[in-house]
Amino acid sequence: MRPLVGIVTGLKFEAELLRAAAQRHGETPLIAVAGLGAGRAAQAARQLVRQGATHLLSFGLCAGLDPILKAGMAVVATGVQGPNGVQFCDGEWAARLAAAMQAQRGAVAHAAEIAASVADKARLAAAGAIAADMESAGILDIAASSHIPAAVLRVVSDGANQVLPSAALLAMDSNGNLRPGLVAAAIWAAPLELPDLIRLGLSTAKARKRLTELAGLGLGRSFFAQLRDK
Repeated sequence: MRPLVGIVTGLKFEAELLRAAAQRHGETPLIAVAGLGAGRAAQAARQLVRQGATHLLSFGLCAGLDPILKAGMAVVATGVQGPNGVQFCDGEWAARLAAAMQAQRGAVAHAAEIAASVADKARLAAAGAIAADMESAGILDIAASSHIPAAVLRVVSDGANQVLPSAALLAMDSNGNLRPGLVAAAIWAAPLELPDLIRLGLSTAKARKRLTELAGLGLGRSFFAQLRDK
């Protein structure tokens, strides 16, 4: 049976990048937008398994925890430090992804909330993680319970020493939809945050560009090359 990758994203635009790349390359992966959080991601991953996914991939943005990681750099997880302990990614698949995507490899920490401050990121990094996201832990839990391989491919949107202004935390709802109107209102109420918001906008633009490149590269070849059922 030909392997079928189920890809879970937290945000709507991440899924849109994948769908555009899939159409260009004639691939037909299963793609689901989970919204924010491990619980939502687990529900999305479970549904993809029901639809026939033989492999699960967590794809999207992440926060950098290691200072060497800059905006736009790709990360492939060796495992995810989640609320249920450490879940390890499929080593062979992760190694191939990291080589193809020129990504940094290391543990990814589960963030129950957006890691907005330098202190938040330092706490998540304390156990040795190099990056953090809100969805991968839920995806790997479902992969483990379903006995199928999983991998995590993320791109850094904000570095370890970068503060996320409160306006940015209003930028998306729990379903992964952007809310620019609320951001504008927050800036109006707290104009001193504008420089931090501009910096975040620039770093996120770098991340989005790299994520677009990885979607095209992955759906053209590397997400699927040499995959086999286990």
